[in-house]
Order: sequence, then structure tokens, then C-alpha cells
Amino acid sequence: MKHEKTSVSAYIWLIAAVVILFFAGGDRPLEIAVWLSPFLLLRFFREVKPWIALLFALPCVSAVTLLADRGMSPLPLSIFISVTVINSAIALIPYFLDGLLSRASPSAVRTLLFPSAAVAAEAFLASQFSGGTWGNPAYGINNLTLLQLVSVTGIWGLLFLIYWTASVGNEIWEHRHHLGFIRKMVTTYFIVIMVIYGFGQWRLYHEKPAAQMVRVSGITPGAEHRAEMMSIFGKIFSSKRTGVFDSESIRIPIQNSYRKLLAESVKMADSGVEMVVWPEGATFLFESDEEAFIQKAAQSAQEHNFYLGLGIIILQDSCQKLVAENQPFAQNKLILIAPDGRIAWEYSKSNLAPGYEYAMTIRGDGVLKALQTANWKVTGAICYDMDFPSYIRQAGKMKADLLLAPSNDWPEIKHTHAKMARLRAIENGASLLRPASSGLSIAADPCGNIVSYVDDLRSDGAPLVAVLPVGSVRTLYTLIGDCWKWVCVFGVVFLIVLSIVRRGKKT
Repeated sequence: MKHEKTSVSAYIWLIAAVVILFFAGGDRPLEIAVWLSPFLLLRFFREVKPWIALLFALPCVSAVTLLADRGMSPLPLSIFISVTVINSAIALIPYFLDGLLSRASPSAVRTLLFPSAAVAAEAFLASQFSGGTWGNPAYGINNLTLLQLVSVTGIWGLLFLIYWTASVGNEIWEHRHHLGFIRKMVTTYFIVIMVIYGFGQWRLYHEKPAAQMVRVSGITPGAEHRAEMMSIFGKIFSSKRTGVFDSESIRIPIQNSYRKLLAESVKMADSGVEMVVWPEGATFLFESDEEAFIQKAAQSAQEHNFYLGLGIIILQDSCQKLVAENQPFAQNKLILIAPDGRIAWEYSKSNLAPGYEYAMTIRGDGVLKALQTANWKVTGAICYDMDFPSYIRQAGKMKADLLLAPSNDWPEIKHTHAKMARLRAIENGASLLRPASSGLSIAADPCGNIVSYVDDLRSDGAPLVAVLPVGSVRTLYTLIGDCWKWVCVFGVVFLIVLSIVRRGKKT
């Protein structure tokens, strides 16, 4: 269809795309909308001049994204709006390139331009902004069989598949009167999908089951505990304005919460649980109190013979001064204590969420730690760390059997963030234990099967309990990392140059 003869009806594609895009966003996207929205939006760009299409699409896509994702960002509203507009503009570049160059591309590779450009655009967003892979449409896919693809390509292969489907669909639409072309295109697409689906089925049902199992639990404090912890933060930050800081008034509730969490952990261990892990920032400790309280936890772990993972915020003793100077004053730690009472490893969060956490937290060294027992290896990261696939790939490279991921969410992101963590388990072939405060606590096996889950916002502090396999499954992603992303990046550059050359020859 020629751009010069654009009819008003072409804008129906944009209206339909915007409506479907709303259902493809937010914390609980509809999977069918994730597949359908790129097809509709691409259809609009192919029927309207690319620059005009971009002019109309950018405000529409930005607005619907803001509406669908409301409450999901920790950023102030003004910054959230600015970031959304920038992200939307970058996300629309593949549509613009397709509308501009697809007709000049060789027919054999025409469907590859759009998905390759989409992967390149998402890769740019992930590398240039601190959001990691947040907002990647691949997280909207729930089909567990298709999700096994990430064990080979990471999320980039799944993302490519979504956009390639849209590109193939548009080619079929434009050649709907040519039966031979449609048959060829459908056959090619069907073969690719069957290969991917067949691999997923094989991985789900024919991977060798782990011989070793471990009974785990995630302690998830209730609403009263969360409110108390937030009030402590309020007192710390208000000291900058008031100049008043009573550390003892903070220390007492901190110590009480620590004792309650430790008592609940011992209770779970006495019920037969072999490992208990707290969520991110389950409680606070002042730096000067850390050693004494960790020793109490170590003594409990030794006496009751269980592994104990402590999610703790360590406050610097000089935090009032640091707050006044706008300096980081806290460490976000995950400490694993072995059944013999020794500290197996201590990890500090390295990928800090934008906003308050980035401003107040001392960044870790960026290296995952591990404990090798007689039968399995356990490592861990904290919440936002799990949004970065290449970072968590450390777990796969060290052949970790169990990945701990204590987290702290809020209602508007609880489903999305849990799904993001589950994909890290599939990518690296490790079981996942993710206790989450104000979110979804999940336990999953190396193929992403959810063994157990608890919604902390509805459970009133009920613990997560599960029996997980601890035998790492080697994945190709562990070996090659984000190679598929780079294939797409270099591929789109080649296709753009090729299309420009062919277009020049025609003129």
C-alpha cells in the first residue's frame, strides 16, 4: 500500500494498537495483547508515512504507557513522565525503520529487520538507563514452554520472537491475495515455532531430575512489621529537617523485630525446614550492633541445625550526619549462615533502584558469593539485582544449584517482579527461592515451574514453604550469554545498510 494515498481508515490501526497496548502493559499484562499490539502498531506504520506515523504514535504510546504502568515506578511523577516519553520514542524506532526501509529489503530477509531493530532498541534501553530489563515485553509471556527459550538466548530470543511474529503477520496481511506467498510464510513460521516449542517441551519433561532436594522457607513479615520499618526510615530522613535524631528510640524497635524474625526462623527450622531466608531489608541494624546480633543468629542456626539467610539493612552509626550531607548511609545485605554457625558468605546489593535507594545505599562490589556444600552450591542476589540478566549470569557460570533472591516490592509491581526473577532461574538452570515483603514470594525449579508461592499482601505474614530440587541444569545461555542480542544489533546494522543501498540503486 502506498504511503501517499493514506486514508483515514489507516488510523484505525493506531487506535486498535493503543487500546491493545494498554492491556499489554501494567503489572498483569494479557499475553495475547503482548503478541498482538506490535502487529497492530506496525500495520499503522506501514500504511502511513513513517514521519507522520511517528508524530501520531509517540504521544499515544507515551500516554497509554503512563496510564497502564501507573504506580509501577518509584520515580517522581515529572521524571517518570520524561523517562516514559524517551523510552517510548526509542521503542518506536524499529517501527519507523521498518516503515522507511522494509520495502527496499530483500524479500528473503524482510521480516528480520523489525525484530532485530526491536531487540537492539531494548538492548540500548537496558544499557543506557538504570532500569535493567524493566519494561521488556518478553516478561509479558506466561507460556512456560516458550519461556524455556531463554535458557538458550536469554530474554532477547523471546523478544525477537514476539516482534518477528508481528513482522510475519504484516507480510501475510499485505500479500493476503497471494496464496503461494502466504503458504511459504506460514510454513516457515510454523517450523520455527514448532522447533522452539519442541525444545521447551523436551526441557520441561525430559530434563534429568535432581537427586537432591532441600526443604526451604521464606519468612515474610506482615503489614504491622512493614509499617514499623517504614516509620524508622521516616525518623532517619526527618532528622535532616529537624536536626533531632534519637538513635535509642530507633534501636529498641529494631532489636524487637530482629528477635521476632529469629524466633520465627527457629520455629520453621524445628518443623523440618533446612533453610530459612528473610526478605530484603526485613529489619535494620546499626553498624555497631551488627556483630553481636549476627552472632545470635549464628548461634540459633547452629543449635537448630539449619541454613539462615538474613536480609538486613545495616545503618551507619553516623547516619544522621550522612543524611544531612546527602551521602549514602546504609548497606543492603544478604548474609548466609551455615548450620555449623559460621558465616558462609555476605553479599551487598549492587544494582540500586532509582530514587531513594540509589541515594541512601552504599553499593556492593558486584560479585555474587557462593557456598559449596557436599551436595549443592547456593548463591544469592537482592531484589533489583534480578532485573539484570547479565549480572545474574554469574550464578549460572558458577554452576549454582540454588539462587536466593530476597526482595521488597509494592502492590503495583508484585507480579511483574516475580516473573522477572523466575526467568533468571530458567536462564541459569538454578532453583529459585524469592521471599518478598509487600510482594509475591515464590519458589521455582530450574525450568521455572512454580513450586510454591505466597502473596505477602494477603497472607498476613504467612511463611513460604517449599521443597526444591538442588541440582543445577546447564544452559546454553550460561555459556554464550547475550550473544543473541549482539547478533540482532549487528544484524540490524547490516540490514539497514543493505536496504539503503538497494533503495539507492532503484532511484
